[in-house]
Amino acid sequence: MQGSATAQQFSLWARWRAPTGLSALDRPVRYVLETAYSHYFGDSAGVLGFNDLTSFGVGLELDSSRYPVVITRTRAMVRYVFGHNVHGVSFGFAESF
Repeated sequence: MQGSATAQQFSLWARWRAPTGLSALDRPVRYVLETAYSHYFGDSAGVLGFNDLTSFGVGLELDSSRYPVVITRTRAMVRYVFGHNVHGVSFGFAESF
């Protein structure tokens, strides 16, 4: 048996980070806004019931770079994702080294 597939995708992504006016760990706490859009082409288009996905997210980011630790930033995000026949909410947690 042989097979092949060509997965093609076009994506745009943006993130805005700005101080909230609060501070923690001797650094400003930042709010984070994100948006993303993906369009699927080729063999991956429509396989899961959609050709496009869009997401919007909001979160907070702590900066720990003032201290001698390996992790320099920690971010928690909530995102709403939607497309044709699909929608949902996700929670994400990220750390920068």
